[in-house]
Amino acid sequence: MVIMMREKIISPKTLVDISKVPELGRISYDQEEGLTIGATATHLRIEQSPFVEEHYPSLRDAFHTIGNVRIRSAGTLGGNLAYAEPQCNPPAILAALGASVHVLGPKGHRAIAAEDFVRGIFESALEPGEIITHVTVPPPKPRSASCFYKFTTRSETDKPTAVVAAYVELDPSMKKVEECRIVVGAVGPKTFRCLRAEEQVKAAKGAGLVDFGEVAKIASQEFEIIEDANGPLWYKRQTTAVIIRDVLKRTVGLATGREVAK
Repeated sequence: MVIMMREKIISPKTLVDISKVPELGRISYDQEEGLTIGATATHLRIEQSPFVEEHYPSLRDAFHTIGNVRIRSAGTLGGNLAYAEPQCNPPAILAALGASVHVLGPKGHRAIAAEDFVRGIFESALEPGEIITHVTVPPPKPRSASCFYKFTTRSETDKPTAVVAAYVELDPSMKKVEECRIVVGAVGPKTFRCLRAEEQVKAAKGAGLVDFGEVAKIASQEFEIIEDANGPLWYKRQTTAVIIRDVLKRTVGLATGREVAK
């Protein structure tokens, strides 16, 4: 918010501090409902939450790689999402995990799919008068796995050139991918689901028969790229394709038990 005010993106007449509302900062877990993260929970608290550590290791990885520890100690989930900067980690991993962003306003409560929340550069699904109250993440399903990777061209704390998050769920036989989500962020104006690539994964006759290179090639054509200081169009596309290939391969490996979580 301070950055947006400094850059004259927003010029509010009044500021209301909601950091002391206890309900907005809670993190809880229920086996049926899954994970609930309050809007004012900091990145560091989310990263260190025992619920996240036990049930959502990819979510922990995503929050651990946000800036440095000072940023993670002050920045909040709600602030990050409302800021709607495409180069943020949370939108991608939350979309891959099938999360929902809950908002409250004059018209009441709304639940918005995380993949639909960031609509463009500094443009979110929030309507006038609405605030984010919490985010819900479904409980992990049996035979499923997810992974997250942030790629930077300089230091680890710099803004990313690309982020990739993947989720797969196997069928009861543990042989075929039943559900798949491949999400790319930071390369363009918003977070992108690679739907055609996901269908390619599910169409494979077996989880071990997925052509990860071909899937990555398809996925690399499903997101919009903005050329900036982090790289030209061709570089971002090729680099992101390689990351998609490796992240998806690791995710399938974790789901099938061929790879052990670190």
